[in-house]
Amino acid sequence: MKPPPIISGLDPAALFDMAATAGDGDELEWEPPSLEEAAALFPRWQVLRLLGRGGMGAVYQMHQPDLERDVAVKLLPIEACRDEHQVERFRREARTLAKLRHPGIVALHESGLSPAGHFYFVMEYVDGSTLGELIAAGKVDAAIAIAVTTQVCEALAYAHGLGVVHRDIKPSNILLDSSGRAKVADFGLARVDQVAAAGALDLSRTGTFMGTAAYAAPEQVRDASKADHRADIYALGVLLYEMLTGELPRGVFQAPSRKSGSDTHLDDVVRRALQERPEDRYQAAAELKQDITPPASPIRKSKSPLPWLAALLVILLAAGGAWQLMRKAPQAKESATLPVAPAPSEPKQENLIRKESPPPEVAKPAPPTRTPDAPAPTGEPLVKVWSIEPLPPSAQPPAELLLRPWKDAVLLATGGVVLHPDSTLSCWSENAPGKIMKPSLEVSAVSGAGDTALALTANGELHRLSPDGSIKHLTSEIRGIFSSAQAGRAVAVKKDGNAILINISAGTTESLPAMAFSSLAITADGMIWATDEARQLHRLKEDTWIPESDIPPVAQMATGDQLLVLDDRGHLQSPGGTVPDGLSAIASIQAASGYYLAATSSGRYTIWGSSVSDGPQRLRGAEGITHRRIGRKGLVAEW
Repeated sequence: MKPPPIISGLDPAALFDMAATAGDGDELEWEPPSLEEAAALFPRWQVLRLLGRGGMGAVYQMHQPDLERDVAVKLLPIEACRDEHQVERFRREARTLAKLRHPGIVALHESGLSPAGHFYFVMEYVDGSTLGELIAAGKVDAAIAIAVTTQVCEALAYAHGLGVVHRDIKPSNILLDSSGRAKVADFGLARVDQVAAAGALDLSRTGTFMGTAAYAAPEQVRDASKADHRADIYALGVLLYEMLTGELPRGVFQAPSRKSGSDTHLDDVVRRALQERPEDRYQAAAELKQDITPPASPIRKSKSPLPWLAALLVILLAAGGAWQLMRKAPQAKESATLPVAPAPSEPKQENLIRKESPPPEVAKPAPPTRTPDAPAPTGEPLVKVWSIEPLPPSAQPPAELLLRPWKDAVLLATGGVVLHPDSTLSCWSENAPGKIMKPSLEVSAVSGAGDTALALTANGELHRLSPDGSIKHLTSEIRGIFSSAQAGRAVAVKKDGNAILINISAGTTESLPAMAFSSLAITADGMIWATDEARQLHRLKEDTWIPESDIPPVAQMATGDQLLVLDDRGHLQSPGGTVPDGLSAIASIQAASGYYLAATSSGRYTIWGSSVSDGPQRLRGAEGITHRRIGRKGLVAEW
C-alpha cells in the first residue's frame, strides 16, 4: 500500500523551543588548553590537533610513539573537576565505554588524571569524518543512509543489550572511518539501566532535559531520567530522515520519498521510528535494522573481469565445436522435428504409517552431487534470510538457493539443509561459501539434533546429513523424527509405535519406556519430554514417564536451553523456565540454541533467549509469510 505523503504526530513546540544542545543547565564556558599546554600535560605523546570542544570537554588527536598509533584524548575542564556531579558523569562515561566492546562503538583505551588535575580518557582515533560533515557536504545518498543506519542499529542493539542508552544520537556523534564504517561516539549523556546493570548510577535529574533537542524523543524532552532505549530509536529516525533529505523532520513533514525520491519503504521506517509514543515505535534496534535492509539481490556482480573472460572463452570454444559438428553432420530435412523428452513425473509419496509394506533393502547412499546442466533459477527471491545478530556472508545460504521454493529447513551453526517441495535436498556450508550441494536422496521430513540435521525418507530410513552434503544411514523402520537441542542424541518413533533414543555419532539406538506417543523432544540439558495421545506432557526420569499435571494439553513443543510449550489456547509455558510478558494468541513456536521464536497468526513474532543481546525482539513479518525457521546463530529464514 502506498504510504501517505505527509507524516505527522509530533510536538514541534516541545522539541525545538530549546537550545540546540542542552544538558543540566550547568555546562561551562571555558577555553580548552592550547596545543602547547596540552603537550605539557602529556609529555610522552605528540599533540597533533584539537578535534572538538564543548561544555563537557575537549578532544585532541595525539600520537603515541611507543605504540605507533594515534588516539583521541578527551579532557574534562579543570573548572568542572571541582564539581563532583560533573566528575562522576565523566567517570561514568569512561566506565560505560570500557564495557562496550563492539566494532561499531569507539573503543576506550585508558582513563586517568592529568598532572594539572584534568580528568581524561584515551579513546580509539577514527581517521575519517563525522556524519554531520558528510550531510553538510550533500554526499549522503540512500545507499549510504541505509548502510550507516544499519551499522548504528547493530551498535545500539549491542549497547542496549548491556543496559546502556546513549541519549545523544546525532550526526556529530557518528564517526565514519576511512573505509566508510560508522562508529558511535560520545557516551557522555548515556544512561545505564539499573535493571540491566545492578548498582549503576544514573546522573539524570528528574524533570530535566539532556541531549540535543533536534534529535530528542518527546519523552526525553519532558524528563531524560525516564527515557529508555526507544529514545535512541527515535533519534535514529531523525538521523535517517536528515540523511535522506538533508533536512530535519520539523513539525508536519513530507515523507522522504517525496522530498528526495528515495524508496517508499523508507517512508514507513521513518514514520514508525518517529512515533510520539515509545510503545508505537520500533521496540528494538534489530527490528528497525530488519525493515531498513533492502532485499538481497540474487545476482552478485563480480569486481574482477576474470570470471567474465573465462565464461566468454568457454562460449567461444563451445560455439567453435558446434560449428565443426554442423559441417560434418548430414543436412536434415526442413520438415523434421526435434524429439521432445517426456516431462519428469512427480516423485511418489508413500504413507509413513502404512505397516503392510516392509521397507526395501537400503542401498549405500550415493555421494553428494551437483547438477551443472540444470539452469539456475532466476527472478525475485522466494525465501528471505536475515540474522538477529551480525553474521558474515559465508553464514548465509547461497543467493541461488533463495530462488527455489522451500518446504522445510534446518539452519545449523556451520551451514544448513533445505527440503524442497519435490522431496529433494540442498545443503550449504560455511567452508564452501556460494556452493550448493545436492545429496542423492529423496526425503519426506528433516529435523535438527543439536548441530546435526536428520532426514527421514518416505520408506522410513533415517539419515544424518552434513552441510557439505555427505550422508550417513542411522536406522530403519522410522515413522517420525523429532527435535533435539542436545548434540549427538535424537528421539524418534518407529513404525510399531515404540520410541527410541538415537546415539548419532555411534549409530546405536535404545528403546524408551512404552507410551502411546504423540511427540517427543530433548532439551539441551538432556531431559527427554513426550506427549501422549491426549497431548498430556510427560518427562522421563529414571526410566519412568512423569506427567506434568499443571501443563494444559500441548499443541506444540520446541526445545532449546529450556522446553517451550504451546497449548491449544495459544498460551506459552516453559516448565522450569520463563517466557516474555505480553505474548498471547501464539500460533507457532520454534527454538534453537540460545534463541526462541513465537509467532501469531497475524504475522507478528517475538524472538528472545540468552543469545539475544537486546532483550526480546518484537517483529512484524512480511505479508504472505507462512513458514519461518530460526537457527543456532540467530539466522532466520522466512517464506
